Amino acid sequence: MSENYFYSSLSAQEIEDTLVGAVVYNKQLSLTTSQKAQARANIGAGEVSTGLIIKGYYDTAADLESAHPMASEGDAYMVGTEAPYDTYIWDAVHMEWVNNGPLTPGDSTIDDNDISLTHTWSSSKINTQLAGKQAAISAVGMLKGTGAAVAAATKGTDYGALSFTVTLASASWSSNAQTISNANFLASGYAYIVSPASASFATYGDAQIFADDVSTDGSMVFHCDSAPSADLTVNIARVVSA
Repeated sequence: MSENYFYSSLSAQEIEDTLVGAVVYNKQLSLTTSQKAQARANIGAGEVSTGLIIKGYYDTAADLESAHPMASEGDAYMVGTEAPYDTYIWDAVHMEWVNNGPLTPGDSTIDDNDISLTHTWSSSKINTQLAGKQAAISAVGMLKGTGAAVAAATKGTDYGALSFTVTLASASWSSNAQTISNANFLASGYAYIVSPASASFATYGDAQIFADDVSTDGSMVFHCDSAPSADLTVNIARVVSA
């Protein structure tokens, strides 16, 4: 007969109580691997199955067979170039690799007594990990990175164009030039589009007015061929430069 039997002086209930007690003891005290083995030996139990362990991946069955013409019973490899992969397991009886197809959720089992949650963090551990991290922000629209955090981006400063107007007063021309002060003029990181308002267009053109690049924060210098006798309105668009 193929079945294996063993004799014990314990009653059936005593054997059940012993096995249940060993499982509870194992689970509650988180025994080491060697302690678990000794506990199993004490009650005459066999080795606990570790389940299917995938040892690697190969593109084709030929690649697998070339790399591992021989293997140990239960060795398993995934074969294929993308999921779902075929699962090849070594058949120690016929000495060959057997394709068992893709794994499904029902193919594996877990022994609850051998589970350990290695990434269970306490609240203090979580707080330590989050220390120094940016708190949540409330922002609508575009965001910008500052190198240390993320913040709401400002149109005309961080992206897009900022439009404003300045006035070239007729009495402020000196040697066919005048300097306009405005906090929106910034020397670094921006380009400027300068054009007269529609009501000032003709006079602006007749005076042949043009502006210098901004070299000093807060000011732009305008020049003319001949000083106009009227105040002129000029539209400015500040654009973020690359």
